[in-house]
Amino acid sequence: MKKLSLFLLCLATTLCLSAQSPNIHTPSEIVKIMDDSQISYSLASGNFTPTDFSQKVLRTSYYRIKNDSTYEVKAFEPEGKAKEMFDKAEELFADYDFTGARKAYQDALAIDPSLYVAITYIGETYLYEKDYTSAVLWFEQAIEANYIDYLAHWGLAHACVYTGELKRALKEITITKILDRNNQNINMMFNSIYKLNKVNYTDWYLDPLFAISTDYDEDRDKDVVIIKFHEDWLAYALVYAVWKYEPGYAESMNNNEMLKEKEALFCTYASYNKKQLKKNLPIRMFELAIKEGMLDPYIIYDGFLPYNPSVALILDAKDIEAIADYVINVRSKIKK
Repeated sequence: MKKLSLFLLCLATTLCLSAQSPNIHTPSEIVKIMDDSQISYSLASGNFTPTDFSQKVLRTSYYRIKNDSTYEVKAFEPEGKAKEMFDKAEELFADYDFTGARKAYQDALAIDPSLYVAITYIGETYLYEKDYTSAVLWFEQAIEANYIDYLAHWGLAHACVYTGELKRALKEITITKILDRNNQNINMMFNSIYKLNKVNYTDWYLDPLFAISTDYDEDRDKDVVIIKFHEDWLAYALVYAVWKYEPGYAESMNNNEMLKEKEALFCTYASYNKKQLKKNLPIRMFELAIKEGMLDPYIIYDGFLPYNPSVALILDAKDIEAIADYVINVRSKIKK
């Protein structure tokens, strides 16, 4: 027991240092905060249906403009003559006139050089013609111009399979998945490339099962915070309730969403016995991510992106590549 307590203390310290933020609280500290609170909390276990993420997809191509330390994300909207040429290119592409489509895409680009998606589509014309070397060159140009274009990474992965660059294909299809986490259309090629590289992948999510709401209690003459939870996610739910409703708590933790997630995961992990840990894959992954120094990539890929895939569009390229490293080299170590 002393060894376990020491390990949890070291783990909490590690989380705080990695986030450069206030102290993460233990499950007993969270419970004490709730017991001492002016807020009334009510607990009830319940049954939950896992979240369906299949409709949380990005349905268009985006580009971004960097303003100081932030990104402004925009959808491609060709205008005027550039739109005329782009629409013509799309019609020619649909008619399998790839030479004509390339020329029209290039004409659109000459009018509007920021129409980066046209570079990707030129790469796709070569892909359809099975000119994989030329396709690679154009997809590389598209990625250099607009790193968050998942279609460019997808196309590059496809082309690299045929140029024999399987490791590069693995990295690029992983980045594709990061940039549109829930897009089921990616899965066939994604799974195929992972099998070719003999890398394990199971599509699971960090999907804690709980719900928090408020209701007026006539006997107490006040609102009560109602926490409904699956038995595996009680500690997680308590942390989220404290962050949302406890006066001043979120502010004391710098309103840091990443820190909230770390605290919820840590409290869940600390509350588990070995049997519970064995059957909960996301919390087993939390333990491994800590050991491998991959906690942030784990939280972003399996926690944030399934709920909000657009988060990927504002990540720096180095952060996206760190997540790809996590998916390929760390996440693959854990099987259901």
